[in-house]
Parts: sequence; structure tokens; C-alpha cells
Amino acid sequence: MNAVKHDISFLQFLPVSLFGGILGLTGLSFSWRLASAKWGLNPLTGAAFGAIVILLFLLLLVTYINKWIRFPQSVKAEFKDFVSVAFFATFIVSLLLIPGILLTYHEGVATVIWLAGVVFIIIFNLYLLQQWLKRPLPSGNILTPLLLPVIGLLDVPIVGSLLQWPAAREISLFCFAAGCSLFIILYPVIMARLLFVSALPETLQPTLLFLVLPYPILYLDYIGFSGSNDILSSVLYYSGIFLLLIFGSKILFLPKSCPFRVGWWAVSFPLTAITISAFRYSEYHQQLISQVIPVLLLALSTCTIIYLMFQTTYRILTKQLFINDPTKADTAKISEPNH
Repeated sequence: MNAVKHDISFLQFLPVSLFGGILGLTGLSFSWRLASAKWGLNPLTGAAFGAIVILLFLLLLVTYINKWIRFPQSVKAEFKDFVSVAFFATFIVSLLLIPGILLTYHEGVATVIWLAGVVFIIIFNLYLLQQWLKRPLPSGNILTPLLLPVIGLLDVPIVGSLLQWPAAREISLFCFAAGCSLFIILYPVIMARLLFVSALPETLQPTLLFLVLPYPILYLDYIGFSGSNDILSSVLYYSGIFLLLIFGSKILFLPKSCPFRVGWWAVSFPLTAITISAFRYSEYHQQLISQVIPVLLLALSTCTIIYLMFQTTYRILTKQLFINDPTKADTAKISEPNH
């Protein structure tokens, strides 16, 4: 009876934001690939992380579909919530980045999955914009996770620039332009909310690293399109490093600030994105500092993700992961419109 009750609770409270962990692991796989190429290491580490990504993505996808079938109202509530709806972008971005792992093995399959991700992320952004125009967000609901759909658009060229399909470049340019347009509008609004309205609650503090994420993505997009590293690319890269210095303390103080919860995975993708950009930047700049930064970031990213995997696995085995998760209560409280 207890096993059945736990199974129901596990599925009912399984958040779509767990796909954010897939993004972090995918980024770590890319980081180790770059490290192996740069330092002549065995490529097995990057390949191993890539295999883990694909297996975990399929497992999580099947599990979440099971939740959708058994608890459709719970999925609907997530999708209707001001905050949690943005985390559906983590699933779509997984479709955009996992082809980067598959590309080595079968470009046709990688292209089809990437194209599906492109269609989903465009439709998802159009849907959210229509919803926000119909019902403007209360100031208290303008939170860092709202950047995720925009970041999804900016993620399109990461793999798109590597595909041989001729139309991939034009599609990537369109999504890059759309993402930049929305980023220019949304980013200052979120920063203003954080600076002048109120601080994020404890459970959403890890999502502050989403403010770092657009800059390494923009850097990677820019050098992917231009094929060179100029002053603009350097500004984008160092903007990400600067913001990481500001918000990176959230990583160090996580274990002390609040009990472990799945929201901690929010730090993984920004960390690996800035790590990837550091490796790419070091290809163009041979100064000592440019060579040291990717080493430090790779160590930090790897240790952080291994720690998150250990904590998540431990709490799944001890049946503590989603039961009475206080994140939901805080999110629900935030999402209530101000009257």
C-alpha cells in the first residue's frame, strides 16, 4: 500500500523542470568533448556522459508521459502556472541539444530531432507571448525562469550551425534574431524586478544563474555564424564571466542555504554553457588566463553535476525527492496575481 502511495506521489509531483538536468548533462558532455580535443585526452568521458544523457532523457520522457496519462490535471496545472510553464522549455531545448551528441553517429536522425525542437520552441514562444499580451504578468511574477523560452530560441544555432542541411543556417538565423529581439525586451525587465521589487524566494535562488546563461549562448551563436572572434564576441564572453562572478555564489552556498530539491539542477546548464564558451574562447586566445579559466570551470561543472546526481539518486532511493516539496508551495504563492 505504501509503495502504491509513493508511486502516485512520485509521478504526481514529478516536475517538468527535471529536464533541466538533461541540459546540464548535455552541456557537460560537450565540455568534455572539447577538453578531450584540446588536451588530447581519451574521448570516452564525453561519450559516456552523452550516453547517460540519452538514457536519462528517454527514461524521464517515458516517466513524464506516464504522469500525463495518469495525472493530466497535474500536468495542466503546471502548464497554466505563471512560473512552471516556462520550464517546459527545458524539454524542448533537450531536443535542440541532444542532436549535438547524435550528430557523430547519424546526422539524419540528429537533423530530424533538431527540426522537431525548432518547431516546438517557435510555437511555444508564440503561445507564451500571446498569453502575456492577453493577460499581462503581475510584477511579482516576472521571474528568471521566464528567460528559458527565449534561451531556447538562442540555442537553435548551437547544433544548427553544425548541420550540413542548407536550410539549417537560415532557420538558425531566424531563431537567433527572434531570440535576440525577445532577450533585449525581457532581460532588462527581469533585472529591474530583481533590483527594485523584491528578492527571489529561497527555493528559486538557483535560477538566478539563468541570468548568466544568455551571454555564453550568444557568444557561441555569434562565433558559429561569423567564424571569428572579434571585439563583440569578447564582450559577450566576458559579460557571462562577470555575471557568473556575481551569481556564482549561489552554487557554493546551496547546501547551507536550503535543503536539496530538484530546483538545484537550475545551476547545471548555465555552468556548462559558460564552460563550453571558455573552451571555445581559449581556441582564439592563447594568454594564460584564457587557458586557465576553462580548466577551472570544467572542474566546477563536473563536481557540481556529480554532486547533484548523487543527491538526486539518494533521494529517489530513499523516497524523499518530491514528497512535500516546499518549492511548489512557494511557486504557487508567487504565481498568485497581485490585487
